[in-house]
Amino acid sequence: MSENSVSNRSATALAPDSFVYIIDDDGDVLASAAFLLQSLGIPNRTFSGAESFLHSADSLEPGCILCDFNMPGMSGLKLQQKLLSQAIEWPFILMSGQGDIPVAVEAIKKGAVEYLQKPFTDDQLLAVLHSGFRSLKSAGPTDNLAIRGALKGDRVVPHYQPKVDLRTGRPNGFEALLRWDGADSRADTANAIRDAFADPALGEKLSRRMLECILLDVAGWLKSDIPFGRISFNASGRDLENPNYAEEVLQQLARAGVRPDSIQIEVLETVAFDPHTHVRRTLERLSNANISIALDDFGTGYASLTHLRALPVDTIKIDRSFVSTLGEKSSASIVRAMIGLAKGLDKEVIAEGVETKEQVAFLKQNGCDTAQGYYFGQAIPGEDVPSTFAREWPAL
Repeated sequence: MSENSVSNRSATALAPDSFVYIIDDDGDVLASAAFLLQSLGIPNRTFSGAESFLHSADSLEPGCILCDFNMPGMSGLKLQQKLLSQAIEWPFILMSGQGDIPVAVEAIKKGAVEYLQKPFTDDQLLAVLHSGFRSLKSAGPTDNLAIRGALKGDRVVPHYQPKVDLRTGRPNGFEALLRWDGADSRADTANAIRDAFADPALGEKLSRRMLECILLDVAGWLKSDIPFGRISFNASGRDLENPNYAEEVLQQLARAGVRPDSIQIEVLETVAFDPHTHVRRTLERLSNANISIALDDFGTGYASLTHLRALPVDTIKIDRSFVSTLGEKSSASIVRAMIGLAKGLDKEVIAEGVETKEQVAFLKQNGCDTAQGYYFGQAIPGEDVPSTFAREWPAL
């Protein structure tokens, strides 16, 4: 290989900050792949076996994994399955001396980005690595190590923000918000959580973990006769696109001994009304099972009267961006119209982001049912929910 050809490939195939992990007990393959990457200035690290990589994976920065299909003690597919159980979903390229199609098909079906047959040329290796890094970038933000670690250590937990009935001044439910123990002030933010859910596989694991924790808390409150009302939580577009999602939720409810009307699933307006998805069928299945559906961030997407009549939506949540600007005439008019629209369609109205007594007064005067926000309290751990019913709530 000439120096010029190496330079050209480096410029067109891989960025210099792309990291590659090579896992193989075949010295020839290890040597050739590592030599090529070093020639191109691509950071890489070699592991002689799957177990040593597994022990280090949680502390490594995200990268592309180049792994032998067959290794002593563990196959490449088995290693990938173990990594997925640790919430690590980096691009996985399997290489093998076998050239039969079923092996390649099996690798791709299990989630491998590419399948590479040995012996391979430098150009072939660069091509599949390029595909791997495209996959890594398209999967969303990669700086999710804190959340991944929390998920692996069972430290992802729901905190509950109270929803207050504007007629009685008492809580009538809670929204479960994702938090993770040990997060620093920079990590435990809405942006970090949104970035984590942008990674499809990680977002799916977080959703599953949240529902498990919520149902565990709810089952405990039911046994203790805690009047928690109804617990709502967000379902992502990926969740609702899953044709099995509704059945999975219902099965978890049954196992936990929790009635479907104890929970509410919140869905973003832009997700619920996307005409190119199967979300509507999932929402209808959940609604038919007596699970309440809330339309989150109402007013920020493209809802219409036709949509609101057609979809099984029980609750409309007015986005905090309108509530925070109620002092402006235009926002006040919009919120007043939203409440009137919801009432005309016989739907509950919840206002988010309520922070002042003046906002509470406006919402109450205009017929809003429920409010949540810092005026009533921040999200609290599940163990603190029972004591909230004995506290004194802010005046309406």
